[in-house]
Amino acid sequence: MDIMFDDKSALEDFGLRLSKFTIEAPKPKRVTVSVPNRNGDLDLTYALSDEIYYENRNIEIIFYIVDLNKRWDANYEAVLNYIHGQRRNVVFGESTWNWDCFCEVTSVDTRHQVGVVTVNCVAHPYKKREKQVSKTIMDSGTITIENNRMQSVPEITSTSACSIAFEDKSVAIPAGTSIATDIVLKEGTNTLTVTGTTNITIKYTEGAL
Repeated sequence: MDIMFDDKSALEDFGLRLSKFTIEAPKPKRVTVSVPNRNGDLDLTYALSDEIYYENRNIEIIFYIVDLNKRWDANYEAVLNYIHGQRRNVVFGESTWNWDCFCEVTSVDTRHQVGVVTVNCVAHPYKKREKQVSKTIMDSGTITIENNRMQSVPEITSTSACSIAFEDKSVAIPAGTSIATDIVLKEGTNTLTVTGTTNITIKYTEGAL
């Protein structure tokens, strides 16, 4: 398996072959209050929202150096310049998901025949991918969007003005491209009812833990 840092391949561009990686689970952001003369704490995690939020998560990636003798001096400088202290989208193998990471090269061991490089990434709690749904609407129609765990506000491109009924709201959509801040896609099936004649494209960022 190869790993991509934005558009750079760990193997092809830096001579780093994946040994192993560890992705920690993100810690939920809990809000608790200790109350005297009460057993346990008061949990206010869901007091203001029905959505749970998470801390960043750590990803550790360990690589072997493919050609320690011939290429490593030049590649080490390239690795530091491109990865160390940089924010990169990290993709594992052929996955369609990417991780938004702050990356650091935390250790380099070249004392043995096979060199080892360790990269630590502080990642957004959700892995993400971009998705879109397009449909031609005549007078009225419905669009069904399947979303994963993370809530998402969509970008909507419409060839003419229309309206979208979602949950208990009716949202006016202008012609052109706009961010529909009144539409928040939830986990599971989201049904949008479009009124008007238009070609419409809905783009959104899907996130999963």
